[in-house]
Amino acid sequence: MKKNVVRAVYYAGVSVAVLIGTLLFLFPFRYHILAAVLWIVLFVLIHFAIALGLYDFALNRKHVLPFGWNIKEDPEDPETVWTLAHTTEQWMQSRDGLMLHARLISNPGHRYALLCHGYRCNGLMMGLIAHRFSDRGFSVLLPDARGHGQSEGRYIGMGWNERRDIVDWCERIIRDDSEAVICLYGISMGAATVMMTSGEEELDSRVRWIIEDCGYTSVWDEMVHQIRDMFGLPSFPLIPRSDLITFIRDKYGFREASCVRQLKKNTRPILMIHGEKDTFVPYWMLERVYDAVAGEKEKLSVPGASHGTSCTHAPETYWNAVDAFLKKHAGRS
Repeated sequence: MKKNVVRAVYYAGVSVAVLIGTLLFLFPFRYHILAAVLWIVLFVLIHFAIALGLYDFALNRKHVLPFGWNIKEDPEDPETVWTLAHTTEQWMQSRDGLMLHARLISNPGHRYALLCHGYRCNGLMMGLIAHRFSDRGFSVLLPDARGHGQSEGRYIGMGWNERRDIVDWCERIIRDDSEAVICLYGISMGAATVMMTSGEEELDSRVRWIIEDCGYTSVWDEMVHQIRDMFGLPSFPLIPRSDLITFIRDKYGFREASCVRQLKKNTRPILMIHGEKDTFVPYWMLERVYDAVAGEKEKLSVPGASHGTSCTHAPETYWNAVDAFLKKHAGRS
């Protein structure tokens, strides 16, 4: 139903453009060149209007998603209650002047886990993962990505704009604890965020582990997949138009925002996890990002798990893999 409604609107717009263009050609022959120009302009404008709508749909935090797609934390969820009871609030100003919010769970010692949440979620919704890392003796930082939660920002960066925020959160941890060692963990968009962060030269060497769960190869690939799978629409010319709008507004391109490219520069051990039944970030993307890593890497495929559910679908397998990975690289300098 969702796909059919959006597809019907799109093809209705294209049909109107075709109809108007056809009617223009009914004018005398000497006006045909003008008619062709007007038809092309109309066709381009309609596609830009649709692309702008898709951009706002996907990346504008103020856009309320239709069909019940909005994600909200459950204030009565036990993990949310636990997280609220064990965290203090943190604030940091981003390089471009945004006030960014996070929650911190403090534990004795110098091990920290920085957890990156998924698309249209927030740090508080990472309570289950935060609890597990806290049980393992980690202090846990739960940032709200820009454009999410209590952090400022009108637009969602899909991990690319957020990557430098994560570098700066790491610097904040190290500033407060010079002996800190850090694990970056992310799920979905958060997984893409930590993969994109991994290729930044300025990322401190005290970031010792990276764990990504169901991250995509690039924003371009994910957008192409979503527009086809979610809406049944052609990726061309809509994705290139949306890409241009994103570049004008947010100063980055969908192809530029590539986990694959960033992972080629990564020097830290990374554990990659993906559910084999994932259709939101398709399972084939795991192999693409895994192959891109030149350094130490491990992967865990979880049979039967859909998007973002590997840790609840097979919790023993999941946390055994995480524990083994953390232990294996604990002494890395």
